[in-house]
Amino acid sequence: MGLVVQTLVRTIREASAAIRDLEAELASQLADHPDAEILRSVPGLGVVSGGRVLGEFGDAPARFADAGRRRCYAGTAPVTRASTCSRLR
Repeated sequence: MGLVVQTLVRTIREASAAIRDLEAELASQLADHPDAEILRSVPGLGVVSGGRVLGEFGDAPARFADAGRRRCYAGTAPVTRASTCSRLR
């Protein structure tokens, strides 16, 4: 059992080091992005979630005709139809 625990601890340490390296690279890449200042201004948005926001919304503003279509592509546009499950009967 001792050998198993030692192996698991070593694996967890290596995985943690790899995660730190990835976060450092992500922080570097995000800092160089043209929209970095906007992303940093959003409360609660860190390095990892900022990178995810760029991944979800995309970082090519000319790709969509307007902001509304960009939101629809990202899945963040409000749904305007009522759900039949939530109506009061």
